[in-house]
Amino acid sequence: MFTAILVAEIVRGVGGTFISGALSAWITDEIGEHAIGRVFMRYNQVRQGGAFVGTLLGVAIASIRLNLAIIAGGLL
Repeated sequence: MFTAILVAEIVRGVGGTFISGALSAWITDEIGEHAIGRVFMRYNQVRQGGAFVGTLLGVAIASIRLNLAIIAGGLL
């Protein structure tokens, strides 16, 4: 059982790497190498800002009731 889960996670990780790399290459081809640094920087800023806000919301919801944050995350 453990071996099957381990193999599945390895396959998922490799697949995720290929998808991520293909998406980055596609975006670079579409907008050009001159603008890609600014686009990736903005993407990471927005992603980290969203993670920060999500963390704050999770803590606020969990302070009301712990399982409420888990339920809200599952619904989203």
